[in-house]
Parts: sequence; structure tokens; C-alpha cells
Amino acid sequence: YHLCAFQRVSLRGVLRRTLRFLRAHPGEAVLMRIKEELPIFPRPRFAARLQRCLLEESRGRLWCREEVPTLGQVRGKIVVLEALEREVLGIPYERLSISDAWNVLSLERKWARAQRHLDAAASGDPATMHLTFCSGNGLFTCPEDVARFVNPQCYQHLQRCSGQPVCW
Repeated sequence: YHLCAFQRVSLRGVLRRTLRFLRAHPGEAVLMRIKEELPIFPRPRFAARLQRCLLEESRGRLWCREEVPTLGQVRGKIVVLEALEREVLGIPYERLSISDAWNVLSLERKWARAQRHLDAAASGDPATMHLTFCSGNGLFTCPEDVARFVNPQCYQHLQRCSGQPVCW
């Protein structure tokens, strides 16, 4: 689900596809945000069922700890970013430094905000995970337009910073 819209896929299906991707690309890591979106009223034992599903499907390729890992620790794994009420099944989402300006009114402002967050993350505390969303949607733009504008800007920015000691 995204909010109340069913996305026509199960968590198990998403995990299986993600693990196939990671087997094909073992140098990558996938950040996966998990939260209970539906129903409006929390279901009993949701976290326990979620944890069982994650452990059954992940085959040991899951980072479910609270601490922020190094990239070397999680290559080939799914890193769980969770937003649950009581249980901790991964890195708590509310502890991340997040830039998620998804409602895009100006492509230039969207990129400027993302760039500021990347720059802050580069010299930030390595114990804090910084998550910069480059995606978005808006009244006068669509996700594809945002990607066509922001992704090349982001790539060029990261290329300019390569070789420098940064924390991304």
C-alpha cells in the first residue's frame, strides 16, 4: 500500500524481487522503508508478522539493527528503515536526516534543496544516516520530468565531489 492505495504486490513479492536484484548486483545495498499504511487503526501483532516475513524471505541478507552501518557491512543486503509505533525492526526512520521535498513547484528549487542536503550530509556525523530524495511530483510537473532534471544534476554533483573524503 501507499497510503490507502493497494500497489498490487505483496511484501513477500517485493522482498523476492529485491533479493534477485541484489544477487545480480552484490555490490549494491537497498534501503527499504517499511511502515503500516493500512488500515487506519493499527493491527495487533503487525510488527511480529512483519518480522517473521522479513526473516523468512531475507535468507540472512537483511540489516535489521538500529545502528547505521557502513556500506561495506550491507553490500548485497536490504537495510530496513522502519516507522513502527513500538517495536524496532531496523533503523528508526524518525532518526534519519531526511530531505523529502516531494511536492515540486519548481525543478530548480527541488534540486537546490537536495543539493543543500547532500552537502550537509557530506560533512555530517557518520552515525546519522542522511536520506536525500531526488524524486517528486507536482501540479505542473510529473515524476518523469523531475527525474530528467534532478538526476543529471545529482550525478554531476556527486562526480564533482568524488575523491574527496565525504560521508554519503
